[in-house]
Amino acid sequence: MVQITLAEIDALRDRITTLELDLQTVQLELAETKAKGAEVNRDIRVRIERTITAAMEIVRFAVQNLPPQFVVGWPHDALATFARCLEMLPTTTDHDKELCQELLTFAGEASELAKERRSRRGLPPGPPPTLEEQGPQTEEAKAVHEAYVNPHREP
Repeated sequence: MVQITLAEIDALRDRITTLELDLQTVQLELAETKAKGAEVNRDIRVRIERTITAAMEIVRFAVQNLPPQFVVGWPHDALATFARCLEMLPTTTDHDKELCQELLTFAGEASELAKERRSRRGLPPGPPPTLEEQGPQTEEAKAVHEAYVNPHREP
């Protein structure tokens, strides 16, 4: 038979009370942390949505005003990646999905034009052409580049 003194029972009750208070404190702290985490997540979500909205505006402008027929080195792979990622976002609307399809079509056309350009120059299919591959630079452009690279050199 186990015998416990009244003092030991009182000590155990005090310990239980202390542990219950500690548990309540931890539960309150956890609730506060969850609330702060939700607020931080909401702030991050808002920033991401603003960033995507701004990026969409830039992409629309570029697609409308920089036709790949006249702009060498159009980043068509990046555009296609952007369109695919945008399409997968949970906040994407039907209008956004249509835009994604248009961007993918545009990226495909830009890719084909880049391949045609490279083949006309006798270059294998691959990444966009470098400045050297785009053709000869003007004498003025060479002088500006030289001044930028060597700013302290006497002409």
